[in-house]
Amino acid sequence: MNKIKLNRKLGKDLNFSLPIGEDFTQIGLTESIDDLVFEETNNSINPYNDYEQVAYRTQFEDGFTINFRFLDENTNTYVTDYTAMGFNTSPQGLNKNSFKKSFFRLYFYDENEPENRSLLFYEELDVIGTKVPSLNLNKVFWYRNDYSFNTSTNNKDLYVVARFFNALDGKVYDFFNLPLSYTSTVDITQYSQNSDWWSSNLVLLNPINMNGERFMAIMPGNGANTLDTITFSQRVIL
Repeated sequence: MNKIKLNRKLGKDLNFSLPIGEDFTQIGLTESIDDLVFEETNNSINPYNDYEQVAYRTQFEDGFTINFRFLDENTNTYVTDYTAMGFNTSPQGLNKNSFKKSFFRLYFYDENEPENRSLLFYEELDVIGTKVPSLNLNKVFWYRNDYSFNTSTNNKDLYVVARFFNALDGKVYDFFNLPLSYTSTVDITQYSQNSDWWSSNLVLLNPINMNGERFMAIMPGNGANTLDTITFSQRVIL
């Protein structure tokens, strides 16, 4: 899939109607709302005069590793196994459409605070060919002539959250950036007091500082982040 779309923070609310048929699954509904919001947003005034996008890559040959931990409801512990989502992980099971049509979606925001952030773009990661929920992110796309890059030496922070769209049960599962030292769910107090857990911090490095080359980097020490790996855990708050 690897589909990327961009928008901007609007100065006013968007109002639109969405026709929903009786046979809409939760996944279909969520995708339709996301797509419609992007279309309406992109029809608004955009601050960039040059719409051309270029790739920002990692400095690692295989890209960043993106790991996902699902919550095993039987043991209330995190596991790196699709069986926690109800899938049969035999070769035959992983070849079924219910698995192949499932996917992860990464949402890239401009702020960490949920109340203040605006969605910049998203990217989808296929599960096809994977036996465990560990995938690679090699690049993202951003504007070639970004105004802030052209007028300063500052880097651009991106805040990433994730969802899993499960085609087996039609549900969407949220993820957050919980440190790996936590092997089970946390409560609302812990969650609210640890803002580093809310998203995973990536940075687009300003090409001015990189001899014109375009790279992105992970901010290590943020939740479960390391220099080359992001680990998302299923968000279940007690």
